[in-house]
Amino acid sequence: MKFYKKLFASKYDSFMTGIEKSLHSIRTELIGDLKGEILDVGSGTGVNFEYYSMKAQVIAVEPSAYMLLKAKAKMEGKDNITAYNLGVTDEALTEIIPKHSLDYVVCTLVLCTIPDPQLALKKFKQWLKPTGKLIILEHIHAESNPNRMLQYN
Repeated sequence: MKFYKKLFASKYDSFMTGIEKSLHSIRTELIGDLKGEILDVGSGTGVNFEYYSMKAQVIAVEPSAYMLLKAKAKMEGKDNITAYNLGVTDEALTEIIPKHSLDYVVCTLVLCTIPDPQLALKKFKQWLKPTGKLIILEHIHAESNPNRMLQYN
């Protein structure tokens, strides 16, 4: 499993190149103008990082150490982004993110990988300010076992 996770992280960006080109304008529209306190859920290799303005204070969480290593390379010059090797349902996040402190929670192509999405949504609600927003860019969950296994890296 460790080998698979390392291989997956090393090939992810090149595998997603075509898809990311088609998502560029959508990501720009969804997160390009966000400002305030933001949680980037399952930041992966840091695909969203280029879209955040300097007016955004981003907490990026990624449970895969291999994906996070790739993401950290994209953080250079982005002092407004702090990354943690944590999953969104890890209790350690309650120490990092106070209740009702976030302006936005951003989930892009990640909800299918969260083992307990109901718990994640409950936490998002706790962390978001009353005026806060959940920003989601998702795809449908794979029906076939091989594709489903890829989603649960």
